Amino acid sequence: MWKSLYELVRTVVNLSERVQEDREELKEVRKDLRDLTLAVERLGAQVVHVSEREERERAMLMLQLENGLLRGGRALLVGEGDGTA
Repeated sequence: MWKSLYELVRTVVNLSERVQEDREELKEVRKDLRDLTLAVERLGAQVVHVSEREERERAMLMLQLENGLLRGGRALLVGEGDGTA
């Protein structure tokens, strides 16, 4: 009887220690998950920022191309009008 009572107490103590360890580990996992969530949110914001910047750069390049084409066309018209062509 004493032996089974001892085993029962020992089992309860071991289970109690395991539960405490699991709680500590769960706290760490939750913290890691929060950190990971914040990192993913920051990456998402950076992706949006980069996308917006690239869109502005493409628009600027298109305007520069259009400007160059208009200047080139105007130069052709001026060259034809002065009789040197």
